[in-house]
Amino acid sequence: MAQPALTKITTTFKQGATTAIIGHTGSGKSTLMQLIDGLILPTAGSITLGDFTITNETPAKELGKLRRLVGYVFQFPEKQLFAESVLDDVKFGPLNQGLSDEKAQERAQAALEQLNFPLELLKHSPFELSGGQQRRVAIAGVLAMHPEILILDEPTVGLDPEGQAELLTLVRDLQDQGLMILIVTHQMEIVAQLADEVMVLNHGQLAFQGSPQDLFIQSDLLADNHLRLPKAIQLATNLGQRGITWDGLPLTTDQLADQIIQMWRDQDE
Repeated sequence: MAQPALTKITTTFKQGATTAIIGHTGSGKSTLMQLIDGLILPTAGSITLGDFTITNETPAKELGKLRRLVGYVFQFPEKQLFAESVLDDVKFGPLNQGLSDEKAQERAQAALEQLNFPLELLKHSPFELSGGQQRRVAIAGVLAMHPEILILDEPTVGLDPEGQAELLTLVRDLQDQGLMILIVTHQMEIVAQLADEVMVLNHGQLAFQGSPQDLFIQSDLLADNHLRLPKAIQLATNLGQRGITWDGLPLTTDQLADQIIQMWRDQDE
């Protein structure tokens, strides 16, 4: 008998919050996201999104309603892009929702502008773009459908440091709009910088759900799940072992720098 990908997971995601889903390869992260998006049905149990509940008996025609709630940006944007031009690709979703061509184009351009995508490239093939530009087009195609929940699967894979920084800025902008964002990632720096909550999966089971601060102080849990501390926390921990006292654990390099600067100022006073 095949081993289930997920086993007895009971959880709730908070509206307007960003949750990072982490765990080693094969832990069930992508399966959980596919269940939430209705790409696959649960063999048992249910998933409730607003007034919509998914079970193993949910008919395929009903899953179309889910597309208005959940937007899924895949790990590799080229698997999500298909149209001859950027504009046609991004407006496909709104057209599929029943909007007129004019309204769909308005939605598409607004989503691309929101992502600071160069509008002079609207008529270009999405396959002629850089990796970072392709990812923006893929995200725009989802945002143009006005989802309430946004799933980002390994959003920084294949991006150079500049592209990663741009993507982090983009996600922060989306957070300010009140979207529920679910990020599948293996990069602990992303967890530290963006997540309000963290879910750790291990062999299809929920090993932890809570704040990044609570996760990063549990060394045994991190070791058991083959997770490393973000670099800023590694440095803060090493300095703490040398007698430095922190005003709350700094999760990011910015927080670490701010606390060190404040220590120098306090000494000068």
